Amino acid sequence: MYMESKILKIRDLKETDKKILRCLLEDSNQPLSSISKQVGTTRQNVSQRIKKLEEKGLIKSFTIETNYQNIEELRVKAYILFREDPDSKTREENEKKIVRIPQVTEFSRLFGKYDGIIEILVKDNDEVRQIISELHKLGGIKETETFVVYNIIKLNDKSPILNLLK
Repeated sequence: MYMESKILKIRDLKETDKKILRCLLEDSNQPLSSISKQVGTTRQNVSQRIKKLEEKGLIKSFTIETNYQNIEELRVKAYILFREDPDSKTREENEKKIVRIPQVTEFSRLFGKYDGIIEILVKDNDEVRQIISELHKLGGIKETETFVVYNIIKLNDKSPILNLLK
């Protein structure tokens, strides 16, 4: 696990650390020996620097990335925006319930017309309707607006970080 972290500035990282991060973002499964060749340092140095990046909280975990678009039961992606009562206790209760919905992949609070947005991955539109119905059963939910994704043009949350590492 990683230790207590603080906000880091990519521009303050050493060039070697930036190169290591770039390599890991492109393929975290590659051996340290491959990264060390690309970066121009020893395998041991790469290992130590990765540990330090973990301790700083910049690297959270090493994990696989699945392609949900190839999974039949997860063919529909949708965003559901919602408005709710401003009562903080109600919102706190709703947050606890929303994060337990297994189809919810992301949940964010917003400033503006809507109070929150959730992203869901589901099998079909019936399941979308079912989740919307669950949301309307929560206390204080005033309104929802749903956007079903029909075509994903770009999906890469690593792209902004890779851009900073240039």
